[in-house]
Amino acid sequence: MRAFAFTFALMLVACATEPRRLEITGRYASRISAEDLRQIQLAATEGPEHLSLQRIDAVGPNRVRVEVGTYTDFVKFSLIKRKGRWITDRSSDIKTYHFLHP
Repeated sequence: MRAFAFTFALMLVACATEPRRLEITGRYASRISAEDLRQIQLAATEGPEHLSLQRIDAVGPNRVRVEVGTYTDFVKFSLIKRKGRWITDRSSDIKTYHFLHP
């Protein structure tokens, strides 16, 4: 009976939890191809904090600002496209945000 209750509770939580949709914004958002998106997701998760990608702001044809993390803790940094590959822009600022809730 416990196994059934646990399984039922797990299924209920899984159905109630809605994954956050990746947000793509910016002037150059329409220029991001499926391959660019795949590379950006990979480069962002391998970035300084190894967190999940939440947002892409396409600020240039070969430059995006990404946000990785959660609703309360996230990091923003830039990626650039060099020789057909998206990589972390080491010359850009890395900004960390932490929001405390009462």
